[in-house]
Amino acid sequence: MTRLSFAKIAALTAALGLAAVPTFAQTPNNLIGEWHLVGINGLPANPGVTLNFEAPETGKAEAAFNGKAPCNRYFGTYTTEADRVTFSGVAATMMACPKLDEEGVYFKTLEPMTQIGMVEGHLVLMGPQDTVLEYSREVSDSTCITCGK
Repeated sequence: MTRLSFAKIAALTAALGLAAVPTFAQTPNNLIGEWHLVGINGLPANPGVTLNFEAPETGKAEAAFNGKAPCNRYFGTYTTEADRVTFSGVAATMMACPKLDEEGVYFKTLEPMTQIGMVEGHLVLMGPQDTVLEYSREVSDSTCITCGK
């Protein structure tokens, strides 16, 4: 499995001839709403996993998030500051299904994420050991910019 750092994502973006380079200087303006997972740790993701950011209440830094994992719905809180993100209180329903291993990998990757940014309109979260989650806004957009060839 190939893990991509921000520098590698920038190099990959340039090599692919994409117009924009990754921007991780500030929290994306259009973060609020639903995102669809397209890549996990440099590999294409199976469809159906979502992450929905709710707007923080006026005067509060912390806000709620929720989504659909391969088997269960999940939820928690998040904060952002510049290019930093913190997820806390991540919890999920407890329905059994054949994709629980895949779901475990997703949750293990999501909770420790520390950086947030945009690459070609895709939301990119990065964490320890260059772990990467990439999301598109549109369910029909399965393009994975951070996935190696």
